[in-house]
Amino acid sequence: HTRRGGEPLQIVARIAGTAVVCAFAWIPLWLALGARSERASALLALLGLRQASPGQHLRSSALACGLACLLLLGVFVDRAADALKTTTTKAQRRPWIGGGGRRLQDLRDYAAAPVAEEFVFRACMVPLLALGGLGGAAALSASSLIFGLAHAQHLAEFCASSTRRLRRDDLAAVGTQVAFTSVFGYLAGALFLATGSLAACVAAHVTCNLLGAPDFARLGAATAA
Repeated sequence: HTRRGGEPLQIVARIAGTAVVCAFAWIPLWLALGARSERASALLALLGLRQASPGQHLRSSALACGLACLLLLGVFVDRAADALKTTTTKAQRRPWIGGGGRRLQDLRDYAAAPVAEEFVFRACMVPLLALGGLGGAAALSASSLIFGLAHAQHLAEFCASSTRRLRRDDLAAVGTQVAFTSVFGYLAGALFLATGSLAACVAAHVTCNLLGAPDFARLGAATAA
């Protein structure tokens, strides 16, 4: 559910910025653990970086990919309906993973963004909120809402870059994206608590990005109509 596009320098700056955030995001969770024996081991477990065997990571990741495909089943139906209405030549089709000028975008969409967002919003935030007394369900709800609202940045980017006035369907499109990413965030958080694997969450996120998100602009226009 990442948005394509962006200048190369802007993409590099964002990747570097997310790396810095990830470098410090685990510290509040470390402090919340307090002075205890095997503190480092407990931190790794809470971050979803320790499991009994690599096989568990693989099974959890496979389950995550399946759930992501199920979540985006509507995307397949929507695109199949469009394919019946229009004929697109091979040259007009956009490949899932591009080359040349799209390599930085692919690095962001299929590596940097999934790893960074899952590490911050799932591995660091969900356990921290739970340890803070919210409980599992409340921690999932709060973290998923924050995750969804973080994607409202696209509205600010639109206001800064567009020459036309903000329309109702623009607001509806951003609102739809916030709602979708919040739902994904809740499901990814539930997956994280169920499997204890950060790798599973990253696998689900990458799968969603590979499949492509729903057309938020069209959904927003339909909502605003």
